[in-house]
Amino acid sequence: MSASPIITNETRRAAIREAIKNSNTRENFIFNSNTFSDCPVIVINIDYPYYRLGNTRTKSYQKSYLSENTHLPDDFFSDENEVLDEQQKIQDTLLRKDLDKKQRELLMDSFDKYNGQNEPLIMTNKGIIVNGNRRLCFMRSINESVVKVLILPEALNDQLHRVEAFLDYNVTTKVDYDWRAKGQVYYEMHNGISDGKNWTYEDIAEHLFVNPKEVEKTANRYYLASENLRIRGLENQFDLLDKSGQLHIDCNAEWYKKGSGLQSRHQQIALSALILLDSSPETEGRKYGSYKKWMKYPEIVETVISENIKIPDNLEDKFGDGDNISIFSAESLSSLRGEDGTFNSNREKVDEIVDKIIEEVSDKEEEDADLETTKRFLKLLKEAEANLKTAFNNLHEGSDLDDYQNIKEQIESRLEKIDEQIKILGS
Repeated sequence: MSASPIITNETRRAAIREAIKNSNTRENFIFNSNTFSDCPVIVINIDYPYYRLGNTRTKSYQKSYLSENTHLPDDFFSDENEVLDEQQKIQDTLLRKDLDKKQRELLMDSFDKYNGQNEPLIMTNKGIIVNGNRRLCFMRSINESVVKVLILPEALNDQLHRVEAFLDYNVTTKVDYDWRAKGQVYYEMHNGISDGKNWTYEDIAEHLFVNPKEVEKTANRYYLASENLRIRGLENQFDLLDKSGQLHIDCNAEWYKKGSGLQSRHQQIALSALILLDSSPETEGRKYGSYKKWMKYPEIVETVISENIKIPDNLEDKFGDGDNISIFSAESLSSLRGEDGTFNSNREKVDEIVDKIIEEVSDKEEEDADLETTKRFLKLLKEAEANLKTAFNNLHEGSDLDDYQNIKEQIESRLEKIDEQIKILGS
């Protein structure tokens, strides 16, 4: 069997130009209240389009890939390398990884319903897929031979990121963006990593058509995930967090509960709890419930960590000088890294700390449950005392009740006993 012919970039683009020229189908394209009419819709060989390397969906996967392949340059997935075969093949692998069973079933249901592709993908006249990268990957995986695309108006070629964001929720066959991917985009824009400009959360929201609060919380959730991995010695390996979404949501909620910035003791305890629980396989499947229990008793988490880990002497320098700086920090957990520079080679110590916190939190819960039971019993005793006092006060000389004096003495005796119990339980 002869080898498949190599498709050069010029071959692809020539075919795209020809298809655009001969297209008899035109559709409107709406972007941010602007309507672009007469946009060509073409059907081309499925091998011709390029995946967009700047696709938000695969940001965290790309970061993980580079952390595992340290021989590759940091700009390996940059726009300048978009048409290179190696990058396109790896991007296909990352997209396939992002397509889990449920998502594939969702896309297949759509294909079955419409007897094939329904909505066209959005592509530039240079062949870059702006909207529909994962659907293109899916279609290639089921051996489709052609793909239908709408050609993006050329005036929008310098706003591909905005176009992608605008279309995010407009195509029913698309699957929600991963929180890590969105968080990375927001975080990098806010901190000037993507373009050197420090965007405000409000500006990001306006630029990408999202809610400012969502931008801030998702960016911070990404920051917590980054710190989680960095402190464990697994920097940028975001694929390890596939089952940790709810855990990071809970930590984010605690982060905004009290104070702000690295000086907040509560925030550092919240991050420490996240790191320990997420790194321990012993809590797999119970992380969600465990985290909320831990954060009911943050003082236990702090005490157990402080008793088992030596805080580095230079830790305070990380935060600067000042009387209000808290010496406790999640950074101290980095001392749990083992011989390979990660938590993985020091599993026994990590699990020991986790088990100790779980044990002490469980004991505290039982203690609080007993206390709550005591409080409820005390409340009932006080109500009984009040009822007996009312009954006693309603007794008077000459009552028609049989054995009046005996009843009065019994009430007085019970009141004395109740009063003794109330004093014991209340002490």
